[in-house]
Amino acid sequence: MKKYFLKYEIGAGMFGTELYEASTLEKAEEYARDACIDLASSYGYYQDMDYFGEMDSVANENSWDEDDQEYTDIGFLEYFAEEYDPEEHDDLL
Repeated sequence: MKKYFLKYEIGAGMFGTELYEASTLEKAEEYARDACIDLASSYGYYQDMDYFGEMDSVANENSWDEDDQEYTDIGFLEYFAEEYDPEEHDDLL
């Protein structure tokens, strides 16, 4: 297992960082995506596949405009993982 530095955000200052142990970079990236979805959910954002048609957009559940039939508060999942380097990442945790 290796340690990976993760950063994930949905915009407007809503972000998280953490260390995560995983067997591969791909597994760490999967976890970072899930952590990003959890972060979005904690701020009242959710995925609406019927509206967006893709998985990396989220909308605030209270921002649906009935007149215009659109969300007025949209965020985008941004996440990455990279191998942990204490000198580079410790100040970011």
